[in-house]
Amino acid sequence: MYDQILIGVDGSEESERAARYALELASHVDASVTALHVVEGSAFDLAAGSDEETE
Repeated sequence: MYDQILIGVDGSEESERAARYALELASHVDASVTALHVVEGSAFDLAAGSDEETE
């Protein structure tokens, strides 16, 4: 049925519930699960040093 399941997570209660469901489904159909979390580009500005900013 499914070989691979992709689940988007953002730390919310709803995404945690969806991730648990995806893991349960994957265990029943012998599929792998990949979790994806997207971070806004501006979040990296706080962590970047001056050398990284020029690159």
